[in-house]
Amino acid sequence: VTLDGYQPQPNEDTELNTNVVGANYFETMAIPLVAGRNFGAQDKAGGPGVVIVNEELARRYFPQQNAVGRRLRFGGPAEPYLEIVGVARDAKYRSLREQTLPFIYIPLAQEAQESMTLLVRTETEPRGLVPAVRNELRGLNKDVPVYAVETMSGHIGAALAADQMITALLSVFGAMALLLAAIGIYGVMAYSVAQRTHEIGVRMALGAQGSDIARLIVGQGLVLILIGAGCGLALAFALTRVIGSLLFDVSATDPFTFAAVTLLLALVALVACYVPARRAMKVDPMVALRYE
Repeated sequence: VTLDGYQPQPNEDTELNTNVVGANYFETMAIPLVAGRNFGAQDKAGGPGVVIVNEELARRYFPQQNAVGRRLRFGGPAEPYLEIVGVARDAKYRSLREQTLPFIYIPLAQEAQESMTLLVRTETEPRGLVPAVRNELRGLNKDVPVYAVETMSGHIGAALAADQMITALLSVFGAMALLLAAIGIYGVMAYSVAQRTHEIGVRMALGAQGSDIARLIVGQGLVLILIGAGCGLALAFALTRVIGSLLFDVSATDPFTFAAVTLLLALVALVACYVPARRAMKVDPMVALRYE
């Protein structure tokens, strides 16, 4: 693509992505126009060539300028320039993880295609509309084949199937790790209480209340929790590059996620400390003083 007024850098790739669309494409796909106009009846075969570009193309090749009214052309100098009549909101075109791509939309009336995808928006169950759409197409031309009918949610679901499987597995592993952490903390605290039974009896004989003993045990557990959380956060930050490719629309260092997970682990750990603390509160001082 040659963009009027833009001088490419040495070895810069200006091979851009395009899509041929009908006049109602943007409304059907809920992609708003942020500048200019939509394709209309005036954009017909033989008329002045027009295109609509996305925000990324406008930002990259016409920075701090209004892209509407600028021109571009496909191919060499012999090809005619096409006028940019609108700018559409950025979208995902091939993959949900792709970097935002410069994109050009060409009106169907000016660029006939042998094969097209028909997009239908409905407020009812999408699959219930399939027979009606088939009948309409058959009425227009019975020889046109209709195949690969799929809902948008099904289409996206198929593209995300592998990611969803990985997410499910990671969720299971995460739940198992959380359970093991809770069991481990409970085991350490229960062992600590058993080892300190004599000490707890002495404290209670000297006037310590059950709540004081509970605070002592939970406080010891909090020290373990803080140490574990600190080590875990450090390791998690170190591994962000590994998990970054598995994430969509969230940063690998998202502070809310780190805070929420840390809080969840702390709550689970506190619950794991609660049972040993309760047991320590019920220690009989006379029994504890004779405990070996």
